[in-house]
Amino acid sequence: MKQIFNTVVPHQRIFCALCLLLCVLSACKREKNAGQSSMNNDLLPTEVTVQYEHALEVPQEYFFFKGFAGKSFIDKLIEKTIHDSLTVFYPFSQSAAYTIDEFKERVQAVKNDISHLIFNEAWVLDTAQFVMTKTVRSYTLVREYVRYGDTVKSLVATYHNQYNGDSFFKEGATLLARNVAYEVPLLNGENPEWVENISRKRLAQLLIDKVLSGEQAYSFYYRDSLQAFSLDEAKRRLGEETNYELMYNELDGTTDTVAISRVIDVNEFVAVAFIEDWYYDEATMRIFKDVKGIAPVRQYDMTLSNGDIESVRRIPLLLFFANHKEGK
Repeated sequence: MKQIFNTVVPHQRIFCALCLLLCVLSACKREKNAGQSSMNNDLLPTEVTVQYEHALEVPQEYFFFKGFAGKSFIDKLIEKTIHDSLTVFYPFSQSAAYTIDEFKERVQAVKNDISHLIFNEAWVLDTAQFVMTKTVRSYTLVREYVRYGDTVKSLVATYHNQYNGDSFFKEGATLLARNVAYEVPLLNGENPEWVENISRKRLAQLLIDKVLSGEQAYSFYYRDSLQAFSLDEAKRRLGEETNYELMYNELDGTTDTVAISRVIDVNEFVAVAFIEDWYYDEATMRIFKDVKGIAPVRQYDMTLSNGDIESVRRIPLLLFFANHKEGK
């Protein structure tokens, strides 16, 4: 009988042992990293940076959107900056900071003209757990005023938020406003770099898939009396519909009813709206956002009864994240 021997020479045995050790260490590292954070980000493999402008005051006619007493916040921010020497930078600068005298001259003197904040945020969306976090990295004050008959906007100052990458919220923060509701456009013709890190179509598809998988969708018109939609109604609001037309056959003179189906078109979704509770650190004036709900914003062409085509922009439905379903 032919004997089979182990033909691995000593240096090959050492190589195999090293490979086995590396595999064990790699597995341990994966297990350790998994323990650090159980949250996936479905927007991208890492957090996504998004930048957008937010109005301090919401016009009365915006029935869904809700502000946060922005003017009062700006007054307190400027007061804290002067009396507590908060570090405030030139617009979008990482290193060039105002002196207190410069701040008084260039920011405090025009505080009544400050109308918007530009937020720079890191977003993480996990559709498996259906949880979303936002970390405010900085916010920039925007001044709006009239010059020679034209309305002009200019950047005034930037406040950077120092934070640990594994924490988006500070315990003990002071409530700023509940149920702040606003829209973030995912198309920005004037500043395309603000949203270049996020895929508009991917985000829209993630929300659509969540609805189609059975996630409960709600109306948004009346926040105090939310209406739960059936899956069929949710699909219809997202753009899926079937219309029936009567077709006439000229050859034999017969008529037949034909179903014309329209599928959900991801290209129609151009923005998202959020419902959030906002908090702030009174010592640093850092803002924290607790994301409660999200709504896709759909823009599409609708045929009117007279045959005209009208462009329509609507929020078809609202979804609440898993950690806020009980307290919506």
